[in-house]
Amino acid sequence: MIFIMTDETFKHPLGHVRLLDRTNYTVGKEDCMKVLQGIMGWDIVMEREDEPEDPGRPNDFTRPQVLAWKAYKDYKQRKLQAMAIIYGSCTNAVKVYIKEMEDPIQMWKELEARTNTANYSVGRMSL
Repeated sequence: MIFIMTDETFKHPLGHVRLLDRTNYTVGKEDCMKVLQGIMGWDIVMEREDEPEDPGRPNDFTRPQVLAWKAYKDYKQRKLQAMAIIYGSCTNAVKVYIKEMEDPIQMWKELEARTNTANYSVGRMSL
């Protein structure tokens, strides 16, 4: 896969994502969500898909053991890709919030908390 980043977009083979900054959460979320859906990573980020138990490498290579190992490896790969896509789809000013994180679920929650201005505006104002 080739990832290209310009000043305004993160280009992924499955789509272009407008870089998330402090003013465009809704647009950035939609773009990023579509790419994450394309790699089957959106459900991971939204915590709708649980991480399978690590079965370890198969010892006797029975079909159930091999399938469990493949499912685990597939999940881990999609989770890492989700992390890279989320990180790549942020401006440098926003990356500082998530640069030390290695979990796309935590990354997404932090970005939403820090950049979703709807969380802080009219909906939370008391009359």
